[in-house]
Amino acid sequence: SVLPILEDAATVTVAASYPTALTTEIELTRLTGRRPIFVVAPPDALSHALAALLDAAAADSSPRRRTAGPAERAQGKVLLVDDDIASRLLARTVLEKHGHTVVEAGNGLEALERLRGEPSVALVVADLNMPELDGLELIWEMRDATEWSHIPVIVLTGETDELLETKLIEEGADDYLSKPLDPRLFAARVGATIRRAGE
Repeated sequence: SVLPILEDAATVTVAASYPTALTTEIELTRLTGRRPIFVVAPPDALSHALAALLDAAAADSSPRRRTAGPAERAQGKVLLVDDDIASRLLARTVLEKHGHTVVEAGNGLEALERLRGEPSVALVVADLNMPELDGLELIWEMRDATEWSHIPVIVLTGETDELLETKLIEEGADDYLSKPLDPRLFAARVGATIRRAGE
């Protein structure tokens, strides 16, 4: 479990329940644009750090938050579906910094449960490769259900198959982004997809 706690112009301080691998360090650097500093913490400390992070996001009065358009602020929840905790928490941080409310799920089956309990979901952002029910199977389930068929889906994946994007769009995805995520591009695509769905 990895959770960003503090950041400045050069570094991001991260709480971790175990020492991280080099691949995680590289992904954190690419996602945040900052050098990660890892703080080893017991698992229960992560929940306190997450609460502090969410409180800070809610109280954020940065120019970006103040200048967000009315349409973006008025949108419903984003359902973020990814079995990788570090990727999910980092994506959540980006979304919340741009004014989105986020609901999380660890796989496609959990995502279906969240959809049943969260009628105001405006967008689903789902990793492609997940256990139990992957991103593509989640799209099939959503497109077959009248109550969810209208909800747009952005698929995230680390795969580089040139034909994959075409297949995903043909199967019902609204957009596609490669991992590791570029935070600015990710936020822009999310905002644009929600706006298009509301037109």
